Amino acid sequence: MINIALDRYQNRVFCSRNSYKMTLGEENTCRMNTSYECEAGTLLREVILRAKLQNRITCGVYHVASKLNMNSKSVMMCLHADDGVADDVLRMHFALMKAYCWENTIPLMKVCNHGALYELLKDMEVQREPDEKEDDEYGAGDSVAVASEDTVCILIQVPDHMSELENDLLRHHQSMAQFTASPKARLAT
Repeated sequence: MINIALDRYQNRVFCSRNSYKMTLGEENTCRMNTSYECEAGTLLREVILRAKLQNRITCGVYHVASKLNMNSKSVMMCLHADDGVADDVLRMHFALMKAYCWENTIPLMKVCNHGALYELLKDMEVQREPDEKEDDEYGAGDSVAVASEDTVCILIQVPDHMSELENDLLRHHQSMAQFTASPKARLAT
């Protein structure tokens, strides 16, 4: 068995081997991913709640892509749901946003449980996406309640003053990115 201790302030991982059950790489990766995902989820939850109060969250693929295109320097982090995405077009959007985020050094994190993310944001309102239908009861640009499909892609803007919480999340993301190309967070349900 491998024991892993994470020194979050020095961004180093310490391992010690007590007994051997799996290869070092398998055990190390498995435990570290679970621990990191849960800790990232705790930090992310608090950052999302703070950003929601400060009106710094953008929901929906169309609106996130527009915001990234207009001013990528105002983006603190992009999030996208990792589970339950069966739509091929949505997967293509995610691949393009992932490439854009990497190119512009914007932290990108996958959220493992989309349902918990939706529960955090379901009381928000979002601008309605432009639609080709003229006979809709709502016009483009009207505010509507956020739908579950809007929370598959989220952008968190940079606050006026970074708190310790936001700095911790960004440091945590950076640590996770050293071990995996696509850091994940598991929000508590």
